[in-house]
Amino acid sequence: MANKKQNFEDLNAYHWFYEPDNISIRISQEFRKSIFKSALEKAKSMTNLSRLTGLSKQTLFNNMYGISMNIKGFKKLLNLIKINFMEVYEHIEKIGGNKIKLPIRLDTPESAIIFASILGDGSNTSRVMYKNKDIFLINKIEKCVRDWLGNVIIDHRISSKNIPCLFLPRITGRIFSFVGIPVGKQTRFNPGIPEVIKSSGKSVKKAFIQQFFDDEGWPEPNQMRIAISQCIYATPKLPEDFVKSIRNKEIVYLKKIPSRIKEMINAPEILIDLKRILENDFEIYSNIRLKRLLVRERQITGAFELEIQRKEDVKKFFREINFSSPTKKKKLDFMVNRNRELPSNIMLLIINEAIRLSKGKGYFLACDIAKNLGFPQPPIRKRLTTLVRKGIFNKRKMKFFINIEF
Repeated sequence: MANKKQNFEDLNAYHWFYEPDNISIRISQEFRKSIFKSALEKAKSMTNLSRLTGLSKQTLFNNMYGISMNIKGFKKLLNLIKINFMEVYEHIEKIGGNKIKLPIRLDTPESAIIFASILGDGSNTSRVMYKNKDIFLINKIEKCVRDWLGNVIIDHRISSKNIPCLFLPRITGRIFSFVGIPVGKQTRFNPGIPEVIKSSGKSVKKAFIQQFFDDEGWPEPNQMRIAISQCIYATPKLPEDFVKSIRNKEIVYLKKIPSRIKEMINAPEILIDLKRILENDFEIYSNIRLKRLLVRERQITGAFELEIQRKEDVKKFFREINFSSPTKKKKLDFMVNRNRELPSNIMLLIINEAIRLSKGKGYFLACDIAKNLGFPQPPIRKRLTTLVRKGIFNKRKMKFFINIEF
C-alpha cells in the first residue's frame, strides 16, 4: 500500500490525517514498536510520555500493544518524535476497518463518477447510499468505489420499493463533506459541482457529466432533445400568500406560475455548473428552464430542467459524452442515427401513412406518423402543418383528419 510522498498543499487528495480524531487506524506492528521506542526514549518514562502527549497511560499501553489506535493518538506521537505525516503511508494497513488506497485521489474519473452518483441518485447521510433500478449502474458504481478506494466493504440491499441499493464505507461520506457535498438532502443545500472536479481535466469532467446524466437525465427521441432534471427547495423564497394558495395541490405547472414567482426561484447550482462546463469544455449549448412546482407535505420545490435541443449539440453530446447506461445509450444512438435528412417524397409518405392510420379511428396523431415513419416529431409536425394549410388535412386539438378523398 506504499504511496509516493505527497505535498501538504496537494488539495486534489484526501489524506489520512484529514480523518476525525476518533477514527481508528491500524499501522504495521514493526512501525508501532519503532515510534513508541522513539517516544519513550525522548520522554524518559511512560508518565512523562502521558504528560507530553495528553494521552492517559492506559491509552498509551493499549496503543502500544493493541491492534489499532485512533487518529488523534497517532498524530500526537508523530508530532512528538517529529515524523512528517506524509512519510508514514507505507506503514498504514487500515483506516476505520477498511484497507484503503492512500492517499485518496479526488481528481480521477472514478472519484468524479462517485461524486456524481451521490449528487444524483445517492444521499450523503449517516450511511452513504446509492440506489438505482438499473443493475448496470449499480455494478458500475461498485466497481468505481473499489478502483478508487480499494477492496472496501460495500453492503448490497433491496429497498422497500424493490430498488437495489449500495451502502458505501463511511469514509466516503467524510470525503464528500471535504469536497463540499453537504450531509442531508441536496435540494435544501443546493450544492454545485465540487471545485476539484471543475478544476480537473476534460476526461474527469466527462466522467462526472456522464454519470450525472445516467442518473438524472434522459434522451427524448420524439423531441430530439436530451434533458436532465433537478429540484431546489423554494419555500423560504416565496411569499406566504402564494404558498397558502397552492398547499392543497401536488403539482403547479409552468403556465399557472405567476411571472413574479418565477423570478424568485433560482436554478440549482449544479445545473448552472453543468451548463457552464458543457459550453466551455465541450462547446455544447443548453438551456435551463423552470418546469413546475412540486408540493410535498407543505414544502415547495422548484423542478428545473437543463435541456440540449439543437441538433448539432445533441450530436456533439452523443460523440463526446454519451450515456453509459445501455438503455439510455441505445435510445440516444437511435435518436441521432435516425435523424437523417427527410426523403424528397416525405409528403407522399405522410399522406399514405395518414390514410392507413385513419381507416380505424377516423383520425391520426402526429406522434404515430413520426413513430411509424421512423423520424422525430418536429420535422413531421412541420410538414403536417403545411398539409393542413393546403387543405389536405384538418386539425382539431391534437387530432388530424383527412379532408379530401383519395
